[in-house]
Amino acid sequence: MNAHRFHLWCALLLPLVAFIGITVRAERLRAAGPVFHVPIIGYDPRDVLRGQYLRYRLQWPADNTCQGPTCCLCLRASGQHTTSACGVLEHACAAQLSAPMVEQGREFFIQEDAGPALEQAVRQGVGSIAFNVTADGQMHVHELFIEEVPHRRWLRANAPHR
Repeated sequence: MNAHRFHLWCALLLPLVAFIGITVRAERLRAAGPVFHVPIIGYDPRDVLRGQYLRYRLQWPADNTCQGPTCCLCLRASGQHTTSACGVLEHACAAQLSAPMVEQGREFFIQEDAGPALEQAVRQGVGSIAFNVTADGQMHVHELFIEEVPHRRWLRANAPHR
């Protein structure tokens, strides 16, 4: 009977251990490298059938010094992001994102009643995303900011209450 109990405990603890491992891995990825804030633009309304997501794209800087698939977004710790040739990591660039990575549509999960207020703010050009870039070039989003304030705090102060 003791062997049966041991197997039962292992079966019950395995999902918990897996969840803890996944959480620790995600937090380590989020903590890797500097966090960048990049302005965003909205591109599509929420899809009610898929959940409450704010859809956005990262905004290219206005400098447009390069164009095409070999153009990358040069992320700087100062927040003054520019464009540069991909693969030529300037000393001022803390990380680079390729044009397809920047232009790719993305989604940020939001609470159900927050959609209209956040969509309006993003349409007005006051939204930004905070993220870091891992060594393999993948983005890990930390937070949505509206007027440089975390979106939940901005909603408490600005969204109409129901």
